[in-house]
Amino acid sequence: MLCLNSRENFEENKSFLRKRAEVFSYLDRIEKSLKEQGFSASRAGSGDIKRIMAVYYEQNVTSEKFEDFDGERWIISDD
Repeated sequence: MLCLNSRENFEENKSFLRKRAEVFSYLDRIEKSLKEQGFSASRAGSGDIKRIMAVYYEQNVTSEKFEDFDGERWIISDD
């Protein structure tokens, strides 16, 4: 789930996420209905969501790998 909000109200965010979680059964019914009618449907995965957000925020959508965190590529780990 992706929750973007300029407000920092923890209780409202928890309530919002609870309501979003209730939608999954509705999405399951829609997906089932589409498949019964001969369409193929799948939910967006992590990579798909990153590409959508890249388009939304006008980033480079031709990248092969998207970062989970801004600036992640600049972190040097001591392996």
